[in-house]
Amino acid sequence: MTDFRARAYEVYLTSGAASAADSAFDSRRPYLSMIVNRFFPVDKTERICDLGCGHGALMKVAKDAGYSRIEGVDASVEQVSAARKIGDGLEVICGDLLEYLEQQDSESVAMIITLDVIEHLDKSELLNMCGEIFRVLKKGGSWLSHQPNGNSPYHGRVRYGDYTHVQAYTPSSMGQLASLSGFSSNISFDDPPIVHGVKSGFRRAVWNIFKFTRQLELFAETGAWEGVMTQNFFSVSVK
Repeated sequence: MTDFRARAYEVYLTSGAASAADSAFDSRRPYLSMIVNRFFPVDKTERICDLGCGHGALMKVAKDAGYSRIEGVDASVEQVSAARKIGDGLEVICGDLLEYLEQQDSESVAMIITLDVIEHLDKSELLNMCGEIFRVLKKGGSWLSHQPNGNSPYHGRVRYGDYTHVQAYTPSSMGQLASLSGFSSNISFDDPPIVHGVKSGFRRAVWNIFKFTRQLELFAETGAWEGVMTQNFFSVSVK
């Protein structure tokens, strides 16, 4: 790990780069539940690895939903400490993500998760990590990723919102990365507001309007109709 990353991750919570677990968890539960319901394996006994698990909020929601073999790793001591407090019995370790992957058996994991992780890596580091992700996944296993969307006019809020971020991506570049790493398929998805009340329902309706206008503007310039326009987006690659 480079020196600037080690220094930043040491105080990742206290520097304000990440939200404290106790202040963010309840408000994020509907969003995290959506991720579990939409992307996680049907078989709740499958092994799942959350790389860059942060304070463990997604792991806790998955555990509450019945997933019994989910483990996490994060490079931030503060984040790991928070994860161990947010839910009893969460299996979380502090360490380098690539080193952790290298220690795992081939074809031993059904799903690997990198939410808001790969933007912290340069291209060579990420390609190495993707190779290890592919090796560790079972045949038919999936890699779920979430990252800044270079196609969004507001991606800079995310790309430059954290000192440790290196780059943004697009559905096209994620497809290219998946192909270079050996995955058989890749598909990307928007990350719009999740409706769980009146306020979020209004936000979703407004977002739908603005998404269409952005798509129309891009179509007018290029003739292409881009489907993924949120400032962050999900990508699923299948081995």
